[in-house]
Formats: sequence, structure tokens, C-alpha cells
Amino acid sequence: MMQPSVINKRVKHTTKSRSINDLANDLLIHILSFLPIKYAFRTSVLSKRWFPLFYSLAVIRICDNKVYTKKAWVHFRRFVNTVLISKHAQEQTLKKFHLVCQSKNWRANSFRCFDTWVKAAKRRGVEDLYLCMVEVTLSPTIFVCETLVVLKLDRIIVPSRCSVDLPLLKTLDLCCVCFRNRDDFMKLLSGSPKLEDLKTLYIQLNIGVTVIENFEKPLLSNLIKANFRLFEVPFRAVYNVQFLNVLEVLYMKHPFFFWYHHYYVCCLIFVCL
Repeated sequence: MMQPSVINKRVKHTTKSRSINDLANDLLIHILSFLPIKYAFRTSVLSKRWFPLFYSLAVIRICDNKVYTKKAWVHFRRFVNTVLISKHAQEQTLKKFHLVCQSKNWRANSFRCFDTWVKAAKRRGVEDLYLCMVEVTLSPTIFVCETLVVLKLDRIIVPSRCSVDLPLLKTLDLCCVCFRNRDDFMKLLSGSPKLEDLKTLYIQLNIGVTVIENFEKPLLSNLIKANFRLFEVPFRAVYNVQFLNVLEVLYMKHPFFFWYHHYYVCCLIFVCL
């Protein structure tokens, strides 16, 4: 029969090993990554050790779905500033940044904070960026980021004469995005030389008439998958695509049909109309 002293030692050892403070920092950060961002942030006040752990998170997802009052809206803005712009946050790289802002408390004079947050994410080397904001006009530099690999925009307004430099972008997903000038959309395609996956849905192209022949270099030569509504993307831009899904077929009298006239998709493996 085992001696009581031995049993007590084993109980103490088991109790000690179960303490969360005994876990390595990397494991604690991994655990924090599964918590909603506001709960993960609260752990930063536990102790000096926990404070830097939160700011080491490489994935940040923020949503204002419970911002019902003006007071809550002000608190939300301060919270995002702390998460993204504080001194401790700027010292860490950021793999993913997803931001959803649909509260009715947002006003046009407060939209500048969005640009500030996006720029902060870029400075931290963000690779995956998702923005969902109702009718928010972003900075003309929204498409300038040397580290971005995945870009998803939902209900965003793109201003005229935007700059484009996305050398590493492989996935582009645009839903209900409005381009003030249709030429900027073509600049976006031509400025994403490594794009492999393109998806558009209900994008709006306003002023300007794009002449596809003006783009001397072949567009999207690395494209593998394309998913869009007919006439949103010119076929010449997706000439090298392997998997093509056209979501809607309109009448041939559509005013932009010249984009598609007598052009062949030479590498096509699968098409869904």
C-alpha cells in the first residue's frame, strides 16, 4: 500500500502541473487566439506576464455588432486604437486583421479612423485583410501593401485615382464594392501580378471607360480560379484561368459586351455558367 506522504507529493505535483501559469508563452498565446478579442484583451490585466501575451496575437478579428449606443461606440474606437496603435501593438507582426463595422453610430466625419487602423495593420506586415464597412470611402492607398496575400472587401467605396502595389497578393474577393472610376478596377488587376483566386460579386464601376488594349502586359497570368458576374471582369483579364464560374448571364446587348467579343480562354479546364 502506498504511503500517504507519497500520495500527497503526487497530488501536489498534479495540482502544480495543471496551473495555467506553468504553460509556455507560445501555448498561452495559442489559447488566447481562440477567445473573442475583447475577452483576450481582458487577460492583459492579470499580471505583468500576461500583459505582452495579448499583444503577441498574430490574428485580430474585431466586430462592432454590439455597439448600440454612442457611449459604446466611443469605447469601441478607443478599444481598437489600443489593440492596433499602442506602442506594445506596433512591436508585433500581424498575420490577419478582420474588421467588421456596421453600427448605425458611424458618421462620415469619423471614417478617418478606418484609414488609421488599416495603415497600422500594414505597418505590422499584415498578410490577410478583411474589411466590411457600410459605404465607407477608404484611402486611395488601400491597394498599396507589400505584404498582403489575401484581400477581401465588403461594401467599401474606392476613391478615384487610387494607387496599386500588391506584389504578393494571391486572393482577391470583392463584394458590393463601388469604384468611383472603373479604370481603378483595371489598375487593381494589373497591379496584382501573382493573383491566383479572383472573386467579385455586385461590384459597381462608375465613371470612365476602360479600354482593355491599353494594358500592354497580360493581366493575371497566374490566375487559377475566377468567380464573377458576367461583364464585371473582362475575359482578357482572365485569359489564363483554369476554373471559371460565371454567376449570371445577361443579354448580349449589354453596353460593355465589347470587353468579351472574340476572345478565347485558352487554358480553361472547368467552366460553370
